[in-house]
Amino acid sequence: MTENENSNGTGYDEREFTGKRVLVTGGTRGIGAAVVRQFLDAGAKVLTAARSAAGTAPEGAAFVAADVGTPAGAKVLAEAARDVLGGVDVLVHNAGGAQPYRSALDIPDEEWRAALDLNFLAAVRLDALLAPGMRERRSGVIVHVSSAAVPAALPPFLHYEAAKAA
Repeated sequence: MTENENSNGTGYDEREFTGKRVLVTGGTRGIGAAVVRQFLDAGAKVLTAARSAAGTAPEGAAFVAADVGTPAGAKVLAEAARDVLGGVDVLVHNAGGAQPYRSALDIPDEEWRAALDLNFLAAVRLDALLAPGMRERRSGVIVHVSSAAVPAALPPFLHYEAAKAA
């Protein structure tokens, strides 16, 4: 075993987030669920959210249904983070998505707005609601998950890519 390896051989302390409070948006499936699981395995107390309770949060994580694509949903989630976790040390913006269209010219205004609300403004709103607590404690981390699709400029997802790039 090298100096930087632990017994798990990963090179990191598997309990390095013990005592940390983590909020992960879109954490009930895919990348978000994997992020939640990693933080739980590293000892963090985790709250995750999705638009509906249809998805299942990884075992050990608290869950709140909140549509972070709306100002009201962001507020509900920020309040839940304060109530359930007592504040946030790490905020991971993972929620995102959009419907594909045949052409960028086919994307209606309401889909552009929805893509911006979910993929960009959700992060802006939650940052505004939760970063002040981090600033007061002089500690905290905010992670914005983007997309490899951003530089591709694929017409069916142009609204998503523009919002993620923002």
